[in-house]
Amino acid sequence: MTDSHASTAGEAPRLPPKRIKIWDIQKAVARQYHLPPFDLLSQSRVAPIALPRQVAMYLARTLTRRSFQEISGHFGGREHATAFHAVRKIGWLIGERSGKPPRLLANPHSVPVDHALAEEIEVLKRQLQE
Repeated sequence: MTDSHASTAGEAPRLPPKRIKIWDIQKAVARQYHLPPFDLLSQSRVAPIALPRQVAMYLARTLTRRSFQEISGHFGGREHATAFHAVRKIGWLIGERSGKPPRLLANPHSVPVDHALAEEIEVLKRQLQE
């Protein structure tokens, strides 16, 4: 019988991957952007709230097994298309450009990769996975 989490001699036992909750993502993103977590649930479309909300939706999709519909429900009951757009937009901004560009970016192929945003997202991923 094999145990996928068993260790070999001399190694520390491996723990199962941490289960990340959307609320944990929302709190981490809000802290990173100096916002109250509930601002991410608001209907506001101003950039200082909308971008962190999109980052949180991107992280929710990449770090959890939640559907776009479920993710949207955790962000003020938005439509699933909102989460879908957020994931595509943030992915495009950080250099994940293998798919179709998001529709709402004016001339998306001229938008440079946002390396600072990519690094922020990597930091958030590491924090959430610890």
